[in-house]
Amino acid sequence: MSLFGTAEIALGAGHVWSKGTPFTELLVPNTNLSYIIQPQSFELMNPLEFINSTYASWDITYRMEGLILNQIPGIKKLGLREIVGFRGLWGNLNRSNTPGENDPSLFIFPDDAGIVKMDKGPYMEISAGLDNVFRILRLEYVWRLSYLNVPYEIDRHGLRLAMHFSF
Repeated sequence: MSLFGTAEIALGAGHVWSKGTPFTELLVPNTNLSYIIQPQSFELMNPLEFINSTYASWDITYRMEGLILNQIPGIKKLGLREIVGFRGLWGNLNRSNTPGENDPSLFIFPDDAGIVKMDKGPYMEISAGLDNVFRILRLEYVWRLSYLNVPYEIDRHGLRLAMHFSF
């Protein structure tokens, strides 16, 4: 399949079995606050936006190795390679770990944390970009696909950059 590129797939899952666990010990997704690409992190998710006691996540990156751009004669000499990505998170916060419902002694969520229950399906992002820009850079544009209508400020899309050496 390397003729058509390669795919990197990272899957993750977790569950907190104990009841009455404070939010500081629950499952918080890895978020990225910078413009630098970080593997297996969510580029447009705010920190503490989703806190879960059960989760499943995926991060799929497909490197096309010039499948499209190599068909364009002038662009082929640049050696650019296409990259597309799809990452997501499905999660749930059970009642026994939610402050105020079953256990009032649990830490309450911070006021500025904009915590949302994942009841509208999974959180998802897609990205498309170029690798091998000037032989050392990877440039991606990322779009947030879900949880767009929340009562706090979010980034719906953005540009990300990384140093990535590929030969």
